[in-house]
Amino acid sequence: MPVRIVSLAAHSGAGKTTLSEALLLRSGAISRAGRVEDGTARSDHTDIEKAHGFSVTTGVLRLTHHGTDITLLDTPGYADFVREIRGGIRAADTAVIVVSAVSGVEVGTERVWATADRFGMPRLIAVNQMDRERADYHAVLADLRASLSGPVAPAFLPLGEGADFRGVIDVLTGEVSPPQDLPPSDRAALAGAQAALTDAIVETDDDLMNRFLDGSPISTDELHAAFTRAVHAGTLYPVIPGLT
Repeated sequence: MPVRIVSLAAHSGAGKTTLSEALLLRSGAISRAGRVEDGTARSDHTDIEKAHGFSVTTGVLRLTHHGTDITLLDTPGYADFVREIRGGIRAADTAVIVVSAVSGVEVGTERVWATADRFGMPRLIAVNQMDRERADYHAVLADLRASLSGPVAPAFLPLGEGADFRGVIDVLTGEVSPPQDLPPSDRAALAGAQAALTDAIVETDDDLMNRFLDGSPISTDELHAAFTRAVHAGTLYPVIPGLT
């Protein structure tokens, strides 16, 4: 069975521990998600973490997804525990940088991003808390592009924000989850995002770039394969919205 080690890193309060619980639940590793507020989150296992509601050490969690054995490293968010944060990122194959859809890029976000840069770590960005009041995915995207190094591109778009958040759209395929009809505004946003993501992908592949400039057709399968290679190589950083 393939094995992957994934580090979850963020500014404190972005919801990475809650995300880890959601991933465990979705994979079937647990039957009920714990809560940070109740002291029942799996990665917050010490008495201090349970009492105060924040991570002090790196939590180690296991799940299986599509035949891959995944170890999640839930790193602390506070700068006081910088050695734990750096160690958790360094030990991983991939980093998931969790950003609040309300707060956007914070000092802790920039810190963990710089650490991932230092280790040449492939990564993706999970824009969390999309169902919260004042969530703004597009403002966060602009913040990510202005504040973080490297090419950042949305791989999914949210349908609605805040109390109106009702699903996501896969930018490459146009697939909507859960299935629903798209209003004209969302179809226009999808078309713009598809063009931007295509540009970002072909810039990572010389052959596709030449074909793109020549006006030759490029299939969705070819774009998806190039996208996967770029993410694994750390030359493209996809952004995904969520609600934990």
